[in-house]
Amino acid sequence: MLTFAEARATVDAAERHRWNPADGVFYVSSLGFETSDVYVVDWGASEAIVDGDPDYLWMDAPLTLVDKRTAEITSAKSLDSFALMDAMTPVTARASAGVPTFVPVRV
Repeated sequence: MLTFAEARATVDAAERHRWNPADGVFYVSSLGFETSDVYVVDWGASEAIVDGDPDYLWMDAPLTLVDKRTAEITSAKSLDSFALMDAMTPVTARASAGVPTFVPVRV
């Protein structure tokens, strides 16, 4: 079963290479949510996620879901996912098993 730190690394590997530096500093949050089947991994501009700068926020950004068994990444419309989010519990990443906790890095 995938850990949250591994789910973050999966999202990082899938999205970092497509990131446009003009959109801010790429960041994968160490805070997320989980059910027994999936993690929600928040990623985007550090300026939005860490600093709360509204100039970097994505309106109605989809939720990024990572399957705990297969590591498959899917997305869900955030405005259609209130029931899913209500069923989730918060989760945080810890550096373990060689999977680092990420910090913002300029690409």
